[in-house]
Amino acid sequence: MSVPRRSLSITAAVSAAVLLAVPAVAAVRNEHTFKLTLAAKTTKTSSAVSFSTDRNYTAPAAGTKPLLVTKVVFALPKGTKINVAAATPCAIATLQTQGSAGCKAKTAIGGGTAVAITGTALDPVKEQVAVYATKTGMAAYLTGLQTVVIPLTVKGSRLTAVLPRICLPPGTLAKDCPTGEIVLKTLDIKLKAKTKGSGASAKRLVTTPPACASGTWKSSATYTFSNGDTDVQTSTSKCHG
Repeated sequence: MSVPRRSLSITAAVSAAVLLAVPAVAAVRNEHTFKLTLAAKTTKTSSAVSFSTDRNYTAPAAGTKPLLVTKVVFALPKGTKINVAAATPCAIATLQTQGSAGCKAKTAIGGGTAVAITGTALDPVKEQVAVYATKTGMAAYLTGLQTVVIPLTVKGSRLTAVLPRICLPPGTLAKDCPTGEIVLKTLDIKLKAKTKGSGASAKRLVTTPPACASGTWKSSATYTFSNGDTDVQTSTSKCHG
C-alpha cells in the first residue's frame, strides 16, 4: 500500500525538526603536545616545575574566525601541593595597568616564552612571559606584539587558565576583532622552587607528592575549545621514593 505524499512530507518535516533540536556533540581533538616536569624527584620536596605546551595550528583563511582554546586545566601529579602564600602577591589589576613595573621582585615566581600566530607576515610572533603570584593563584604576563594578562586560579593541584580573546591591532573586542585574532600556539614556562619561612611553618610554592609508586608522576592538560571540543594530553615525570 502506498503512503500519501502528505504523510511523507509531514514525517520529513518532523524528522528535520528533531535533528535541529539535537545539540551538536562536542568532538575530542588531538592538536596539542604537553610536557610537565617536576625538577625534584623525591617525595614531599619543594620543587621547580616546567610546563611546555604546543598546538598544531595553522591560521585559517582571511575572513575566517579561528577556533580558539578558551580554557586550559593543568592537573599536576596527584598529591602535589601548590601554595601561592610562599610568595608575595601582586594584584592582577596592577599588572593590567602598570605591567611588571608595578609588581615587586618577590612576587615573581617564574617565566619563559610563548609563540603566537596572527595569520600575517609577522608569524610566528615570539612573546616573553613572566609569572607572578596573586591572591587567587598566579598570573602570566605576556609581552610582545600585544600585552596580555592571563590569570591562573589554583585549586588543589590544578591550575586553570581562562584565555582571553586577543584582537589583532587595530581591531577591538567591541567590534568582534574585525582585523583578525591572535592565537597562542606555544607556551614554555618554569615556576621556581620557592619557600617562605623555615621549619614546620615554611610555605612552599610547589611540594612534590607524598608517594612515588611506579617511578613516575603523571600530569595532564585539558584544553577546551570555543565550540565545546576538548583535547586531553598527559605527561610523566620521573620520581623515586
